[in-house]
Amino acid sequence: MSKEYLGWRGVIKLAKELGYSWQEACEVLYRKKVNPKTTLDQILMCAQIKYDLKLIKAGRFLINIKDGRIIKPLKYEKDIHYVVRANFSTFRDYLDKRSKLKINSSSDVYKSIRDMYAKKIKLYPDKIDKALSEISLTPQAAAQLQRNMK
Repeated sequence: MSKEYLGWRGVIKLAKELGYSWQEACEVLYRKKVNPKTTLDQILMCAQIKYDLKLIKAGRFLINIKDGRIIKPLKYEKDIHYVVRANFSTFRDYLDKRSKLKINSSSDVYKSIRDMYAKKIKLYPDKIDKALSEISLTPQAAAQLQRNMK
């Protein structure tokens, strides 16, 4: 690489020459270097959460993935907490198998899933929307999500 592309000014100059903005170039660098450990399971979990949040906004109740029970929200429960509670066993199994965090209580599950969703929805909205469109088309998406986690 020549000396004219060194430093951040070089990144800005190279991005302009290639037809990109410097924000897009920085986003690519960030995704490549800082947070490359996002897995397909995390994307599918976020898509499932987003799908369930859309169902809640439409006024529908959620169904437990494992046994098919209808789960109603508690009186003062937030939507994201309701989604995690409805899919609690699936999320707990995922965190026990794949996470490096030690899960001591159920509140740890709620916090970790909520935080993961908040981070991933900001970083990968396009991938989550693509997975969401696939989930919306297939009624057995929850079962497929559970199979993918095993």
